[in-house]
Amino acid sequence: MQNDLTNALRKHFGPLINAEEVTNRRGAQVWRVQVINGVTVAVKAAAPDGEGAVLPAREAAVIHAIGETAGRVLGAGRLPDGGSWMATPWWHGPSLWEDFAGVRHNPLLRAARLHSLQAAASAASALASLHQEGWAHGDLQPEHVIRTAERSRLLDLALAHGPGDALPEDVRLPYTGMLVHLEAPEISQQLLDGQPTTPTPQADVYALGGTLWRCWTEMWPVDYEAAGVDPAPGDLLAKREVVASGQARYAIGSFGWDDFGAVLRRALAFQPDARPSARELAEELGELVLKEKRNAW
Repeated sequence: MQNDLTNALRKHFGPLINAEEVTNRRGAQVWRVQVINGVTVAVKAAAPDGEGAVLPAREAAVIHAIGETAGRVLGAGRLPDGGSWMATPWWHGPSLWEDFAGVRHNPLLRAARLHSLQAAASAASALASLHQEGWAHGDLQPEHVIRTAERSRLLDLALAHGPGDALPEDVRLPYTGMLVHLEAPEISQQLLDGQPTTPTPQADVYALGGTLWRCWTEMWPVDYEAAGVDPAPGDLLAKREVVASGQARYAIGSFGWDDFGAVLRRALAFQPDARPSARELAEELGELVLKEKRNAW
Protein backbone atom coordinates (compact mmCIF):
# COMPACT_ATOMS: atom_id res chain seq x y z
CA MET A 1 0.00 0.00 0.00
CA GLN A 2 1.49 3.33 -1.04
CA ASN A 3 2.43 5.80 1.67
CA ASP A 4 -0.08 8.48 0.63
CA LEU A 5 -2.96 6.00 0.90
CA THR A 6 -1.69 4.59 4.20
CA ASN A 7 -1.40 8.09 5.64
CA ALA A 8 -4.89 9.02 4.46
CA LEU A 9 -6.40 5.91 6.05
CA ARG A 10 -4.52 6.40 9.32
CA LYS A 11 -5.67 10.00 9.48
CA HIS A 12 -9.27 8.91 8.99
CA PHE A 13 -9.44 5.62 10.93
CA GLY A 14 -6.45 5.67 13.26
CA PRO A 15 -3.90 2.83 13.41
CA LEU A 16 -4.32 0.05 10.84
CA ILE A 17 -4.11 -3.54 12.09
CA ASN A 18 -3.79 -5.26 8.73
CA ALA A 19 -4.09 -4.47 5.02
CA GLU A 20 -4.50 -7.15 2.35
CA GLU A 21 -4.55 -6.33 -1.36
CA VAL A 22 -7.52 -8.08 -3.00
CA THR A 23 -7.25 -6.87 -6.60
CA ASN A 24 -4.98 -4.60 -8.61
CA ARG A 25 -6.18 -3.98 -12.15
CA ARG A 26 -5.39 -1.15 -14.55
CA GLY A 27 -4.22 1.19 -11.82
CA ALA A 28 -7.17 0.52 -9.49
CA GLN A 29 -6.68 -1.34 -6.23
CA VAL A 30 -9.04 -2.90 -3.70
CA TRP A 31 -7.78 -3.52 -0.18
CA ARG A 32 -9.27 -5.40 2.75
CA VAL A 33 -8.24 -3.34 5.76
CA GLN A 34 -8.75 -4.02 9.46
CA VAL A 35 -8.77 -0.87 11.56
CA ILE A 36 -8.09 -0.37 15.26
CA ASN A 37 -11.61 -1.15 16.51
CA GLY A 38 -11.62 -4.53 14.75
CA VAL A 39 -13.89 -3.39 11.92
CA THR A 40 -12.98 -4.60 8.43
CA VAL A 41 -13.40 -2.08 5.63
CA ALA A 42 -13.10 -2.26 1.85
CA VAL A 43 -10.78 0.40 0.46
CA LYS A 44 -10.62 1.35 -3.20
CA ALA A 45 -7.83 3.51 -4.54
CA ALA A 46 -6.93 4.66 -8.04
CA ALA A 47 -3.70 5.93 -9.54
CA PRO A 48 -3.64 9.48 -10.91
CA ASP A 49 -3.38 8.43 -14.57
CA GLY A 50 -6.46 8.89 -16.76
CA GLU A 51 -10.16 9.03 -15.93
CA GLY A 52 -9.81 6.08 -13.55
CA ALA A 53 -8.25 8.39 -10.98
CA VAL A 54 -11.64 9.84 -10.13
CA LEU A 55 -13.60 6.56 -10.00
CA PRO A 56 -13.31 5.95 -6.22
CA ALA A 57 -14.45 9.53 -5.60
CA ARG A 58 -17.25 9.05 -8.11
CA GLU A 59 -18.41 5.84 -6.45
CA ALA A 60 -18.44 7.55 -3.06
CA ALA A 61 -20.61 10.32 -4.53
CA VAL A 62 -22.95 7.74 -6.10
CA ILE A 63 -23.43 5.92 -2.79
CA HIS A 64 -24.08 9.21 -0.98
CA ALA A 65 -26.65 10.16 -3.63
CA ILE A 66 -28.50 6.83 -3.56
CA GLY A 67 -28.45 6.27 0.18
CA GLU A 68 -28.79 3.04 2.16
CA THR A 69 -29.84 1.01 -0.88
CA ALA A 70 -26.26 1.38 -2.12
CA GLY A 71 -24.57 0.96 1.26
CA ARG A 72 -22.61 3.63 3.08
CA VAL A 73 -19.31 5.44 2.73
CA LEU A 74 -17.01 5.32 5.75
CA GLY A 75 -14.44 7.67 4.28
CA ALA A 76 -13.24 9.14 0.99
CA GLY A 77 -10.78 11.68 -0.31
CA ARG A 78 -8.23 12.75 -2.88
CA LEU A 79 -4.57 11.74 -2.73
CA PRO A 80 -1.66 14.16 -3.14
CA ASP A 81 -0.66 12.53 -6.44
CA GLY A 82 -4.10 13.22 -7.96
CA GLY A 83 -5.68 9.84 -7.32
CA SER A 84 -8.63 9.18 -5.02
CA TRP A 85 -9.79 6.65 -2.44
CA MET A 86 -12.95 5.55 -0.68
CA ALA A 87 -13.83 3.11 2.08
CA THR A 88 -17.04 1.18 2.68
CA PRO A 89 -17.98 -1.67 5.02
CA TRP A 90 -16.56 -5.02 3.99
CA TRP A 91 -19.66 -7.00 3.10
CA HIS A 92 -19.27 -10.57 4.34
CA GLY A 93 -20.80 -13.29 2.19
CA PRO A 94 -20.41 -15.24 -1.05
CA SER A 95 -20.36 -13.59 -4.44
CA LEU A 96 -22.94 -14.60 -7.03
CA TRP A 97 -20.21 -16.62 -8.73
CA GLU A 98 -19.52 -18.51 -5.50
CA ASP A 99 -23.24 -19.09 -4.90
CA PHE A 100 -23.41 -21.05 -8.17
CA ALA A 101 -20.42 -23.29 -7.42
CA GLY A 102 -22.64 -26.24 -6.48
CA VAL A 103 -24.61 -26.06 -9.73
CA ARG A 104 -21.44 -25.86 -11.80
CA HIS A 105 -20.14 -28.97 -10.01
CA ASN A 106 -23.40 -30.95 -10.21
CA PRO A 107 -26.21 -29.27 -12.20
CA LEU A 108 -28.68 -32.03 -11.31
CA LEU A 109 -28.32 -31.68 -7.54
CA ARG A 110 -31.60 -30.19 -6.29
CA ALA A 111 -30.11 -28.58 -3.19
CA ALA A 112 -27.51 -26.81 -5.33
CA ARG A 113 -30.20 -25.56 -7.71
CA LEU A 114 -32.28 -24.21 -4.85
CA HIS A 115 -29.27 -22.42 -3.35
CA SER A 116 -28.38 -20.83 -6.70
CA LEU A 117 -31.96 -19.79 -7.44
CA GLN A 118 -32.26 -18.12 -4.05
CA ALA A 119 -29.05 -16.21 -4.74
CA ALA A 120 -30.27 -15.21 -8.21
CA ALA A 121 -33.62 -13.99 -6.88
CA SER A 122 -31.86 -12.00 -4.16
CA ALA A 123 -29.55 -10.39 -6.73
CA ALA A 124 -32.49 -9.41 -8.95
CA SER A 125 -34.30 -7.95 -5.94
CA ALA A 126 -31.24 -5.84 -5.07
CA LEU A 127 -31.11 -4.58 -8.64
CA ALA A 128 -34.82 -3.75 -8.56
CA SER A 129 -34.27 -1.68 -5.41
CA LEU A 130 -31.51 0.26 -7.15
CA HIS A 131 -33.75 0.92 -10.15
CA GLN A 132 -36.53 2.07 -7.84
CA GLU A 133 -34.17 4.80 -6.61
CA GLY A 134 -33.79 6.02 -10.21
CA TRP A 135 -30.32 4.57 -10.82
CA ALA A 136 -28.81 2.01 -13.18
CA HIS A 137 -25.70 0.06 -12.17
CA GLY A 138 -23.85 -0.06 -15.49
CA ASP A 139 -21.25 -2.68 -14.54
CA LEU A 140 -22.93 -5.86 -13.29
CA GLN A 141 -20.83 -9.03 -13.35
CA PRO A 142 -20.46 -12.18 -11.21
CA GLU A 143 -18.16 -10.70 -8.56
CA HIS A 144 -20.16 -7.49 -8.18
CA VAL A 145 -22.98 -9.10 -6.17
CA ILE A 146 -22.40 -10.23 -2.58
CA ARG A 147 -25.09 -12.03 -0.58
CA THR A 148 -24.84 -11.05 3.08
CA ALA A 149 -26.86 -12.56 5.91
CA GLU A 150 -29.48 -9.84 5.39
CA ARG A 151 -29.67 -9.38 1.60
CA SER A 152 -27.65 -9.09 -1.57
CA ARG A 153 -25.43 -6.06 -2.03
CA LEU A 154 -24.40 -4.59 -5.38
CA LEU A 155 -20.73 -3.61 -5.47
CA ASP A 156 -18.67 -1.42 -7.80
CA LEU A 157 -21.09 1.42 -8.40
CA ALA A 158 -18.46 3.70 -9.94
CA LEU A 159 -20.15 3.57 -13.37
CA ALA A 160 -23.72 3.93 -12.09
CA HIS A 161 -25.91 6.66 -13.57
CA GLY A 162 -28.97 8.34 -12.14
CA PRO A 163 -30.56 11.80 -12.23
CA GLY A 164 -28.41 14.17 -14.27
CA ASP A 165 -27.65 16.59 -11.44
CA ALA A 166 -27.19 14.00 -8.69
CA LEU A 167 -23.37 14.08 -8.73
CA PRO A 168 -20.87 16.92 -8.32
CA GLU A 169 -19.52 18.14 -11.64
CA ASP A 170 -15.96 17.01 -10.90
CA VAL A 171 -17.02 13.34 -10.86
CA ARG A 172 -19.40 13.36 -13.82
CA LEU A 173 -17.97 11.14 -16.55
CA PRO A 174 -19.26 9.92 -19.91
CA TYR A 175 -20.23 6.26 -19.93
CA THR A 176 -17.80 4.21 -22.03
CA GLY A 177 -19.28 0.77 -21.51
CA MET A 178 -18.67 -2.19 -19.23
CA LEU A 179 -17.32 -5.73 -19.51
CA VAL A 180 -18.22 -6.24 -23.16
CA HIS A 181 -19.35 -9.86 -22.76
CA LEU A 182 -22.23 -8.66 -20.56
CA GLU A 183 -22.95 -5.39 -22.34
CA ALA A 184 -26.47 -5.04 -23.74
CA PRO A 185 -26.58 -4.98 -27.57
CA GLU A 186 -28.17 -1.53 -27.73
CA ILE A 187 -25.42 -0.08 -25.53
CA SER A 188 -22.74 -1.71 -27.70
CA GLN A 189 -24.33 -0.30 -30.85
CA GLN A 190 -24.55 3.23 -29.46
CA LEU A 191 -20.89 3.10 -28.44
CA LEU A 192 -19.88 1.78 -31.87
CA ASP A 193 -21.81 4.64 -33.47
CA GLY A 194 -20.05 7.17 -31.26
CA GLN A 195 -23.31 8.23 -29.65
CA PRO A 196 -23.50 9.41 -26.04
CA THR A 197 -25.05 6.67 -23.94
CA THR A 198 -25.82 5.85 -20.34
CA PRO A 199 -26.65 2.56 -18.63
CA THR A 200 -30.35 1.80 -18.36
CA PRO A 201 -32.47 -0.55 -16.24
CA GLN A 202 -33.09 -2.68 -19.35
CA ALA A 203 -29.34 -2.95 -19.97
CA ASP A 204 -28.83 -3.90 -16.32
CA VAL A 205 -31.37 -6.72 -16.67
CA TYR A 206 -29.49 -7.99 -19.73
CA ALA A 207 -26.22 -7.83 -17.78
CA LEU A 208 -27.73 -9.71 -14.84
CA GLY A 209 -29.13 -12.35 -17.19
CA GLY A 210 -25.69 -12.76 -18.75
CA THR A 211 -24.09 -12.83 -15.32
CA LEU A 212 -26.39 -15.64 -14.19
CA TRP A 213 -25.69 -17.53 -17.42
CA ARG A 214 -21.95 -17.12 -16.80
CA CYS A 215 -22.27 -18.26 -13.18
CA TRP A 216 -24.19 -21.35 -14.29
CA THR A 217 -22.31 -22.44 -17.43
CA GLU A 218 -18.90 -20.73 -17.07
CA MET A 219 -19.47 -19.29 -20.56
CA TRP A 220 -20.39 -15.83 -21.81
CA PRO A 221 -23.81 -15.49 -23.47
CA VAL A 222 -22.12 -14.65 -26.79
CA ASP A 223 -20.51 -17.30 -29.00
CA TYR A 224 -17.54 -15.33 -30.33
CA GLU A 225 -15.97 -18.32 -32.05
CA ALA A 226 -19.13 -18.87 -34.12
CA ALA A 227 -18.70 -15.29 -35.32
CA GLY A 228 -15.03 -15.85 -36.12
CA VAL A 229 -13.79 -13.65 -33.25
CA ASP A 230 -11.14 -14.73 -30.77
CA PRO A 231 -12.75 -14.78 -27.28
CA ALA A 232 -9.39 -14.14 -25.60
CA PRO A 233 -8.72 -10.69 -24.12
CA GLY A 234 -8.09 -8.02 -26.72
CA ASP A 235 -9.85 -6.64 -29.81
CA LEU A 236 -12.67 -4.94 -27.92
CA LEU A 237 -14.08 -3.45 -31.12
CA ALA A 238 -14.58 -6.85 -32.76
CA LYS A 239 -16.28 -8.25 -29.68
CA ARG A 240 -18.53 -5.21 -29.37
CA GLU A 241 -19.60 -5.63 -33.00
CA VAL A 242 -20.58 -9.24 -32.31
CA VAL A 243 -22.54 -8.24 -29.20
CA ALA A 244 -24.32 -5.42 -31.04
CA SER A 245 -25.34 -7.70 -33.91
CA GLY A 246 -27.06 -10.21 -31.65
CA GLN A 247 -26.25 -12.92 -34.19
CA ALA A 248 -23.85 -15.17 -32.27
CA ARG A 249 -25.89 -16.08 -29.22
CA TYR A 250 -25.86 -19.40 -27.42
CA ALA A 251 -29.08 -21.42 -27.26
CA ILE A 252 -29.79 -20.29 -23.71
CA GLY A 253 -31.49 -23.08 -21.81
CA SER A 254 -29.84 -26.00 -23.58
CA PHE A 255 -27.90 -27.15 -20.53
CA GLY A 256 -30.53 -29.29 -18.84
CA TRP A 257 -32.20 -26.68 -16.64
CA ASP A 258 -35.01 -25.59 -18.92
CA ASP A 259 -37.15 -23.44 -16.63
CA PHE A 260 -34.14 -21.41 -15.44
CA GLY A 261 -32.92 -21.16 -19.03
CA ALA A 262 -36.32 -19.81 -20.11
CA VAL A 263 -36.07 -17.01 -17.53
CA LEU A 264 -32.58 -16.13 -18.73
CA ARG A 265 -33.72 -16.08 -22.37
CA ARG A 266 -36.22 -13.36 -21.52
CA ALA A 267 -33.64 -11.36 -19.59
CA LEU A 268 -31.22 -11.65 -22.53
CA ALA A 269 -33.73 -10.66 -25.20
CA PHE A 270 -32.16 -8.63 -28.00
CA GLN A 271 -34.84 -5.93 -27.86
CA PRO A 272 -34.78 -3.97 -24.58
CA ASP A 273 -38.58 -3.76 -24.39
CA ALA A 274 -38.83 -7.56 -24.53
CA ARG A 275 -36.90 -7.96 -21.28
CA PRO A 276 -38.62 -8.11 -17.90
CA SER A 277 -37.98 -5.41 -15.35
CA ALA A 278 -35.62 -6.31 -12.51
CA ARG A 279 -38.64 -6.64 -10.20
CA GLU A 280 -40.38 -8.97 -12.65
CA LEU A 281 -37.17 -10.97 -13.00
CA ALA A 282 -36.95 -11.29 -9.21
CA GLU A 283 -40.55 -12.52 -9.11
CA GLU A 284 -39.93 -15.09 -11.86
CA LEU A 285 -36.86 -16.39 -10.05
CA GLY A 286 -38.81 -16.43 -6.78
CA GLU A 287 -41.42 -18.64 -8.44
CA LEU A 288 -38.66 -21.05 -9.47
CA VAL A 289 -37.45 -21.12 -5.86
CA LEU A 290 -40.94 -22.14 -4.70
CA LYS A 291 -41.17 -24.75 -7.46
CA GLU A 292 -37.80 -26.23 -6.47
CA LYS A 293 -38.91 -26.39 -2.84
CA ARG A 294 -42.17 -28.14 -3.77
CA ASN A 295 -40.28 -30.69 -5.85
CA ALA A 296 -38.02 -31.41 -2.88
CA TRP A 297 -40.95 -32.41 -0.64
